[in-house]
Amino acid sequence: MRMKSPLFLPPCPNLIHLSAHCQNNTQVLAVHPWPHLQKFTYSCDKDAEGVIADFYNSSGITTIHHIQFEGYHYFPTQENYQGNSPPYHLLNFEHTPSLVAVSFSKMIWAQDIDGPTDCYLERAEQRRIRSLEIHNLQPEKVATTLASTDSFANLLVTVPKNLSNIPLLYLRVALNLDWFESGHIPACIELAEALAQRIPTLRVINVEFLNQFPEDGLRWNRWWWVQRNNEIVKLVEMWREDGLEVAEMIKSQDFGEERLNGFLTPSRTYIS
Repeated sequence: MRMKSPLFLPPCPNLIHLSAHCQNNTQVLAVHPWPHLQKFTYSCDKDAEGVIADFYNSSGITTIHHIQFEGYHYFPTQENYQGNSPPYHLLNFEHTPSLVAVSFSKMIWAQDIDGPTDCYLERAEQRRIRSLEIHNLQPEKVATTLASTDSFANLLVTVPKNLSNIPLLYLRVALNLDWFESGHIPACIELAEALAQRIPTLRVINVEFLNQFPEDGLRWNRWWWVQRNNEIVKLVEMWREDGLEVAEMIKSQDFGEERLNGFLTPSRTYIS
């Protein structure tokens, strides 16, 4: 929905998914109680100035377990986002105590390996987020020029490093490989392996290279189950349908990690 004022929104006590374009204004969540709300999709104009809702007086979003942020967000956070943005506030435990899954439609990733610690990622770590989806990852230079030839090598270090403290069970990363000048399928596996090595809690990984065409049987959207035996990490590729099933299971509010036991069976293992 698009709204000039959240006051125009009628009470919907049985709503389970609210999608709002709010001109950088999150007051829509504080206007009415939302006793059954499970997912909130939030989008705002990139440079809009708005109002962050006072959630402390509202019990309307305590049931949300999945938040999806539309539009561009920068990681590590630029100064103008630091501590003063809707994602930062919505990831506050007092606001969304049931939150377990976060999705970003577009993420601009800074190239500086030693950049500042990101406030969104700190909140995700504190909240013990178990599911993170990045539907379009871009290097910061892509907005003005093509990324440098070593951007993919840099990404293999910076992304796993910055996500390593979040106790993720499921992670999706999608990116346009053309921007990284590394158009070969081993890069897909290379990224998955780097993520599995640096994030010790990961059980399911999805890596997708966007805007690619199937050639010679190559697949650009792949799912892996992560097996661990002490320090040995092994990736077992799954069928896409089974990957989607387990991802939804992990994102669900009633999920228990014991449900993963026995999930990977021979029939779920991908055979080329």
